[in-house]
Amino acid sequence: MSDEKVDVKKFAKGFVKPVEWWKAASMAIKIFIVLFITFTIYRAYFMKTQTQTQALNVWPLSFSTVSFSPQQEQKQEIKKRAWWLPTFFAEGYGYSESSGIGNSRTGIGGRIGGRFEF
Repeated sequence: MSDEKVDVKKFAKGFVKPVEWWKAASMAIKIFIVLFITFTIYRAYFMKTQTQTQALNVWPLSFSTVSFSPQQEQKQEIKKRAWWLPTFFAEGYGYSESSGIGNSRTGIGGRIGGRFEF
């Protein structure tokens, strides 16, 4: 064993340094972002959607009324394209700017491109 003495003050000061706390906080934020993105992709593509079932027990010679609200209707699944196939778009726009009397700009433009929808 060594004969070095443990400096408790030096040890305690290590927990107060803002640089060390910033390193730990930034690493925790980065890990959270990666996990959030991973879980979002997992939920979107691999997790089964939950279905609601409704059981209705009716005794003989009794009356029952069942009403459905629009919120309980089954959702129709929209067929999406594969994420690697881009959705092409074309759009036009017009603009007008004014920065005082006599200083104005107007114009039109357009753009085309492809969008990947995840």
